[in-house]
Amino acid sequence: MLAAAVVEALSMAVASVANYEICPKLATPVTPERVLLAVDRLAEGKSDQW
Repeated sequence: MLAAAVVEALSMAVASVANYEICPKLATPVTPERVLLAVDRLAEGKSDQW
């Protein structure tokens, strides 16, 4: 249960990059590399799943 909360918290943190207009779908396991890739994609205005 805690792991799901952590994934959701990371997803919301990444979404803040795009002012919460796009909600990223982070695939598990959520590695630091996947979080960085999701941030980069949102900064470019893309919303692909990572």
